Amino acid sequence: MTLTVDGRVLYANPYFAELAGRDVGDVLDAPLVDFVAPGFESTVDMLVRGGMTTTVKGECRLQTREGTIPVQLTVSPLANGACCAMVFDLRDREQAERAQTARMAAEEATRAKDRFLAVLSHELRSPLNTTLGWAQILASKEGLDDFTRRAAETILRSTRTQASLIADLLDISRIVAGKVHLEMTRLDLAAAVEGLLSAIEPAANERHVSVRRRLVADDSDVYGDSTRIQQICANLVNNALKFTEPGGHIDVSVESDADWVTLTVADTGIGMTPELIEHVFDAFHQGGPTSRRKAGLGLGLAIAKQLAEAHGGTLSATSAGENRGSTFVLRLPRATKRAPDDSSPAFAPSGELAGLSVLVVDDEIDALDVLRFILVHAGAKVTAVSNARDALAALGHDRFDVLITDIGLPEQDGFALVREVRARGLDAASLPAIAVTGYGGVYDVRLANAAGLQKHMTKPVDAGELVRATAELARKES
Repeated sequence: MTLTVDGRVLYANPYFAELAGRDVGDVLDAPLVDFVAPGFESTVDMLVRGGMTTTVKGECRLQTREGTIPVQLTVSPLANGACCAMVFDLRDREQAERAQTARMAAEEATRAKDRFLAVLSHELRSPLNTTLGWAQILASKEGLDDFTRRAAETILRSTRTQASLIADLLDISRIVAGKVHLEMTRLDLAAAVEGLLSAIEPAANERHVSVRRRLVADDSDVYGDSTRIQQICANLVNNALKFTEPGGHIDVSVESDADWVTLTVADTGIGMTPELIEHVFDAFHQGGPTSRRKAGLGLGLAIAKQLAEAHGGTLSATSAGENRGSTFVLRLPRATKRAPDDSSPAFAPSGELAGLSVLVVDDEIDALDVLRFILVHAGAKVTAVSNARDALAALGHDRFDVLITDIGLPEQDGFALVREVRARGLDAASLPAIAVTGYGGVYDVRLANAAGLQKHMTKPVDAGELVRATAELARKES
């Protein structure tokens, strides 16, 4: 629009009139301040006066018939002594800011809930420990009458159930907070499942549920936290047992291919509707009325899925419908055939990385030295730097086959480094990246994947596994 020296409208296009909710004829010759919300008149007067000699801009709210809307006003001088005013609609920005504020509030509420759950779990453990201890002592005494022994065993059983529920609460709060540390070892999944099935066999017999097994994998080794992987498997089998009626059966199988080891748990139980399948891995979700009759908080499957993903695996569920059973499938990356030799203190040079050029980034000098030592003795040509700036400089004049980076770098962390590398056109095919870091939480693994890293390894890293991971990525992406 065009304004006179005293701020009256000489010309306005239809868009401004539409914003103001007026006809164009009603806008002409009217003071611009007539169209702004109360309280912004002085702002507009100042912008108009300033715009007579130089370009100025500011924000105010435009009055419409329905209310007010945020706008930016830019005023510039014209040769004839008038000025030109441009009005920019800021409603999209305001809406985005409101959404961001709401999102931040929701995230803070979630964090507060998680902190509360963690504190609650810890506070409940102390009195529970006392109850459990005395119940165990009482139940173990000789010469108890039947009534007292039955009471002691009931208290003991109920206390253990409560302890299991609290453990689930603490697990889910740790997982959400990204504070689950994984102690990575080699594990035979078929053997672990065999031991688990033997342990639950008395409970299955008591419920008159048959458990059929097919553990025929030639090589079912996976690399992960033994306790957590067994926890995943136990959750799946116990879930099947819980929802399978007497006379039903559960089929458990372990199979493997070149890349994956797969555990399948299929039951003939109450099944799931399509709507329930969508939420079966949600925390605190227990489905419909039938499942509400079962004990628990609805955390077991949520924990299992989070832990599966933390190991680089997947967990999925299917069902043909209500009363037609359910099938859960856990897939974990298969470990390489050469297991790390924990009994050998030495690292033997292998030449496995001969001809490869590797860029290593870690701000801890001792950690950087040991990574360089491992890779050089495996035959690689290694460039070692201590920060993201030097890494980007090295990438500017040299070609590398693999990037290995710590996450907790100064100034610019490992995630930001890899994102910048990808933004420069070096995709995973050109430069695969490995995170070698002390951050081993579920959230950290997801951040690594989102940033463009192909593998996440938690310190302390086994030398042989690091060499094999480097070689595999270089071959896969070459």
